[in-house]
Amino acid sequence: MKMNKLFTAIAIAVIFALCVPFCCVLSVAAAEEEQANKWDSLQAAYMAAPFANIAERIYANGPTVDPVTGSIPSMKLIYPTIEAFEKVEDKFALKIENAQYALYVDDLTGELVCLKLVDRDEDGYADVHPDFLSSTVKDIDNNDVSVFDYCGKWATNPYSIGSSTAATSVKAQLYSQLIIEYTDNGVAEKYYSFEESALYDQIKVSGIKNGARVEYAVGEQAVKYLVPFFITEEKYNALMAQVEEGLRAAYPNDSDFNFYFEKATVLYRDYSKDDLAGQPEYIINAVERLGTCYLYDYKTGKGKNLDLLESYISEYTNYTYEQLDEDHAETGYTVATEAPASFKLAIEYTFDEYGMMIRCSAGNIRFDSSSFQLDDVYLLPYAGAGDINNEGFALYPDGSGAIIDFKDARSQTFTLVTTAYGQDYAFSTISGANNEDARLPVFGMAEVTTDDEGNKNSSGFLAYVEEGESLADISVNCIANSHPYLQAYTKFNPRPSDQYSLSGGISSGSTMWTVEAKRKYTRNYRVRIFILEEQDTSYSEMANTLRSYLIDKGVISLMDEKEDKDIPLVIETLGAIETTARILGVPYAKMQALTSFEDVQKNIVGKLRGEDVAEPINNIVVKLNGWLDGGLDYNVPSGVEIEDALGGEDGFKSLVDFCKKNNVTLYPDFDFSYSRVDEMFDGFDADKDLARTIDDRKSYKKTYNPIYQTYDYSGQGVISSNRMMHFYDSTYAEYKNYKIGNISVSTLGGNLNSDFNEDDPLNREDSKVLVDRLLKKVSEQNENVMLSGGNIFTVKYADIILDVPLEDSLLRYTSTEIPFYSMVLHGSVEYAGSALNLAGDYQASVLKTIESGAVPYFIVAAQNTSDLKNSGVYSMYYSVRYSIWLEDIYYTYHKINDVLKNVKYSQIIKHEFLDDYYNVVRVTYDNGYSIVVNYNDEEFTYRDNGIYTVDASGILIFKDGALVTNE
Repeated sequence: MKMNKLFTAIAIAVIFALCVPFCCVLSVAAAEEEQANKWDSLQAAYMAAPFANIAERIYANGPTVDPVTGSIPSMKLIYPTIEAFEKVEDKFALKIENAQYALYVDDLTGELVCLKLVDRDEDGYADVHPDFLSSTVKDIDNNDVSVFDYCGKWATNPYSIGSSTAATSVKAQLYSQLIIEYTDNGVAEKYYSFEESALYDQIKVSGIKNGARVEYAVGEQAVKYLVPFFITEEKYNALMAQVEEGLRAAYPNDSDFNFYFEKATVLYRDYSKDDLAGQPEYIINAVERLGTCYLYDYKTGKGKNLDLLESYISEYTNYTYEQLDEDHAETGYTVATEAPASFKLAIEYTFDEYGMMIRCSAGNIRFDSSSFQLDDVYLLPYAGAGDINNEGFALYPDGSGAIIDFKDARSQTFTLVTTAYGQDYAFSTISGANNEDARLPVFGMAEVTTDDEGNKNSSGFLAYVEEGESLADISVNCIANSHPYLQAYTKFNPRPSDQYSLSGGISSGSTMWTVEAKRKYTRNYRVRIFILEEQDTSYSEMANTLRSYLIDKGVISLMDEKEDKDIPLVIETLGAIETTARILGVPYAKMQALTSFEDVQKNIVGKLRGEDVAEPINNIVVKLNGWLDGGLDYNVPSGVEIEDALGGEDGFKSLVDFCKKNNVTLYPDFDFSYSRVDEMFDGFDADKDLARTIDDRKSYKKTYNPIYQTYDYSGQGVISSNRMMHFYDSTYAEYKNYKIGNISVSTLGGNLNSDFNEDDPLNREDSKVLVDRLLKKVSEQNENVMLSGGNIFTVKYADIILDVPLEDSLLRYTSTEIPFYSMVLHGSVEYAGSALNLAGDYQASVLKTIESGAVPYFIVAAQNTSDLKNSGVYSMYYSVRYSIWLEDIYYTYHKINDVLKNVKYSQIIKHEFLDDYYNVVRVTYDNGYSIVVNYNDEEFTYRDNGIYTVDASGILIFKDGALVTNE
């Protein structure tokens, strides 16, 4: 009996000794296969994930599931770190005062979810989500933490991708945080980070101070495989014999062995001397020298098959990289594997008292620039995307601002793109549409979802691009026939390129060649995300939130309140123009006065505030345009040389004295952005002072031609930002002697151009720094500064801004325009829209001025206005004769002033539509006043704590809810 037990024990030991190596080999091979096939099942799980809300997305299938099984693990809390928690009843609880936000990350896909935390019981601790009171997830240090409740949310990708009706291939794209567009040998290509990073396990997530960093390697990484791609028959057979022996030991079952051995060999093809017709030269040479050789089909095998073959060679053979190099040298295989396009970059998410900041360093985007051209990086293209089957809207920064209602996007396919701060005239290729410029680089989204019980839940965010914005595009995208999500995002290219027509035109055509800028932007792209709380996700709340932030950061500041409540009336006068006169039939050039200095005093200001005026206008602002030598076509200012036709030096001094005595604010205008003429000894050298295009030509401004719907050369040269300070300094040295105290440098507020000069190149962000520096100096040396356009970074230097966009571009796919920029600015600076007397619909423009809280603005000339029509260049001043407009100016000013003087120093806190057609609006100010404007051609009646009727093209004014007057 004992002997039998001994034999049994020995037998078990022998069997164990024989089986353990086999089991180890089998487990290693199985583990490798499991890892290789992880995404086979896991990807399917993501494509079908039935998450009903953001909390379910965070928890997923739980924190302990194994991704290899095809289950989606819970997201991990990466901010705040465990140090911000307190231990309460053996659980980690989070004090709201320690962190107002929680950031969860899926380290497999790179997805992030940010929750704005809530303390509904007011006990100081962040509430746990009611659906997960007894469940926890992990943080990045493997501590058990909660899925928190929230009052606001934002995510890099929609949580409902898996349950959407999109095709599987589209769903894979929707899980991306980056889209890379690049050019490979003249062919445009596109990478999505989910397919080209996540599925290759090329995403790395790490915690950083106050946030998280997600690093991406986008595109298959170039590696040197331990696989011979072209090898002699003898060496191929010897190598495969070793692989076969190893696989036989690991998979004794014939069917298993055949399956895996075929994976190793199926993509090799043998070439003998009978197979050389039409083959590459290196194959012909090798086979003729060495006999039959085997070539691996890299293009088909890259990925799983190639990785698996390499694992077999590493595990079961003694093959080395030295032998690999020898074998390739022997067969003359020098092409090897073409390095695939690959891009490395990172996105950082950090938190401060204002919310979340997203940063992408342009200088850390790495790729092979000698082989590929980077075209665009789409930064978080699906972040905050809204399901158009729900209620909601997207905010688009077109001019004054526009919204796209979800219901108007259903069944539509469109992409809207705008560039912050308008056109860059250092480029040859510019937009062929005459759109309003985006002065404020923002975008946003709001969505209302309805749960199974009928409860409505609101969420929304506002994004403000605050660094690198001048090089970025802002887009709203809808592809309703592909997926149900309306997107709002920004994209950028650190090294811009330009296209040139070989036929010499400036519009794109069939014969175009592309030139890439030599200077690369290496600083950051920063996007500030404001997560709105669920009780108010309106665009009014977006504007209020942004305004508070900009005030705190010093980007804008509130005006000092003065006793004078009247709003200003802005009059821009056109000075002189060059015309053709004749003496005895001989033509000669003559400067003709349009508005002399005396005209300004007597015929313009005098008739608006003289003794015979019933209700004088006491707050008049005059902008002098075309007052320097040369009139409207004056030289680049490098001093002050006054046009004689307007009254010369004495006439100008008389006007200055008049304005001071009569409390008229005078703004003589200087243009340091564009040149009109270049004469000898005028202090301006076009070769030295003009910006250069990418192909080293002089840059010229283009103007929109409505007849041909394209851009034509205007003849105005683009002055380099490097030279603006020089011209201002030399001009101010003389200008200060007049002691005016005010100056208009209008074009600096709305124009921003690159300079691709090879000796001292400037990208747009470089120019922004130089313009900012110049405006700071201008504001320090002058009491009041006037600008035009109002790019947001210039606003803090201005006392009044003209040509601020009060309308959008009336794009087909936008639902309506909103005065978003005005809502941000009002109470911080005086601003006007375009000149009212040049508007296509005068009455509607007056109402728009009132709705936007703007001041009235007119461009006039006192005499010889027919010369403007004859000039061609200035024919846009088709309706500027002051004598015709005097009465309208007077009555229009008083109409607008009677409404807006009550809110001159107040902030717009709410804007809303009272009808379904966006024709009746109500604007509410923080001092209790509200204004109702009716754009309809008929009266409009509505209920709101009473029944009110507003006349056609009429206005109602309320104070604290009570009707004040009916205009």
